[in-house]
Amino acid sequence: MAESCALPLVDALRRHGVFEQLGARVIAALTAAQIEETQRVMAAKIVMRELDDIASSASTRVLVLKGAVRLAGSTDEPPIDLGDIDVLVTPEQAAPLWSTLVAHGWTPHAGITATDGRDLESNHYAPLYSPLHGFALEVHESLEYGMGEDFAPRIGRRALAGFSSLDRPAGVANILALLSHAVVKHPFRRGHLRDLVLIAGELRALSVDETRIVRSEIASSSHAPELTAMLEQCLALRDAQKLFDTPDTLRHVALKYLTTLGYGAWLNRIPGRIAYLHAALERPEIRRDFFSSELRHLAGIGATGTYFDRLRDRIRVPVVGFLVGWIGRLAFQGGLVGSVALLGWKVRGDVRMVLDGIASCGPSSSDAT
Repeated sequence: MAESCALPLVDALRRHGVFEQLGARVIAALTAAQIEETQRVMAAKIVMRELDDIASSASTRVLVLKGAVRLAGSTDEPPIDLGDIDVLVTPEQAAPLWSTLVAHGWTPHAGITATDGRDLESNHYAPLYSPLHGFALEVHESLEYGMGEDFAPRIGRRALAGFSSLDRPAGVANILALLSHAVVKHPFRRGHLRDLVLIAGELRALSVDETRIVRSEIASSSHAPELTAMLEQCLALRDAQKLFDTPDTLRHVALKYLTTLGYGAWLNRIPGRIAYLHAALERPEIRRDFFSSELRHLAGIGATGTYFDRLRDRIRVPVVGFLVGWIGRLAFQGGLVGSVALLGWKVRGDVRMVLDGIASCGPSSSDAT
């Protein structure tokens, strides 16, 4: 299922005695999705157990992030589907942990060597795959998702039940990191049911004062309207109230399904570039900041780490290396930025068409699970 939320959905339907009243085709679809998600959850549990053993032998405390925290079974929340496991360690611990995992047989993507794991274009190292199960693990060294702050230094943590060296995040910074990850870094996940369920579960552990602090910090962000909209949806879900989609949520959800149904076949071959499509739907000031940031990167201002930058570093003549790195990155990434951005403007019309159809059917809402 597109929302990756069959496990908590079926759990809620069963607890309220509704599941058995559904039609046969709906039950079959939900059951199939539940089985598929359960398989990924079981694989992730095996990987977490192996990670715990390795971290213990290295005397390293590892903070498990996002959906993986629900795999411990230490809360009343049912497990939730996940495509990989994200963990956080300090910048000083990240490279040694990544190398230790490689030494234990974990393998990166093809073309990534055991000494080349750092992805300078993101806040994590190249994903690694356990020899016990082909499930991805990402080692993060920061939690900066485009809001101008790394939440890692002030995130709370407590021991993850059943594990020796794994912790789980807690507190205000955890909620801010989850919201910024879904709203700012991955705008297609605004209103995504899986993210709403995950954040709503984490919000249950916050006090009234902590929730007030979350609202206050969000209000000072350049993405305040979008972050607030998703926070309100998460709070409504936490309190078992009806959820209503905001215009911002509807735009990005419409594009998500358009991408899945119409553009996804070839867009998936351009990793990370779907963000340009969503940038076309943002408020003018957000669009301006987004493309300004991309142009700065193309010009070589700020963090770098593309293939062409690594090639530049291997060329012995500094001037030649600089030209190869700069021109190669400008041509390759500039072409992607331009082509996908142009497609983004075309998509705006398709999204408006979808939204007009939604509006003609009345207000959009979804019941809390």
